[in-house]
Amino acid sequence: MPSVVKFMGQDYFVEHFLSPLLLLLKDGVDEVREACAASIANIASTGSVPLSWVFDKLFPSVKAMATSDYLVRLSLITSLKGFLTVETLPEKYIQEVVALLVTCTKDKVPNIRMRAAQALSLAGSLTHLDCCKGAISSALVDLQNDKDKDVKYFASQNNGKL
Repeated sequence: MPSVVKFMGQDYFVEHFLSPLLLLLKDGVDEVREACAASIANIASTGSVPLSWVFDKLFPSVKAMATSDYLVRLSLITSLKGFLTVETLPEKYIQEVVALLVTCTKDKVPNIRMRAAQALSLAGSLTHLDCCKGAISSALVDLQNDKDKDVKYFASQNNGKL
């Protein structure tokens, strides 16, 4: 998808690929959802389209995944993690992505909290996310007191690195 956007243009992508891509975010097969979520993050990181376009056209669908079923919420976290690796992401978008991840730490499903802890641990090690280190650190500390041992484990993986 990043190549389509880069070489065919944003308008072509929107007209021919956007709707099918967004439908794939809710596919019944985890690998399809994960690949789609990663693709969206890759589109953001190519630099061939303005990040404002990505957040206007793609991010609303990613945000809507937060209210979907468990498997779709797992893919949401993959998308968010991908967005956080984009070093040129403006602070207003970083804050929105981190806020969604922090919301995922309160999910009733332990696997969602665990994957959110993994994503936040990664985020804590990224230097371009300094604006949100406090929120990231606070969420990880909260997760270290989780009732699930795996969530606790992944929340403690970034101990002292924030």
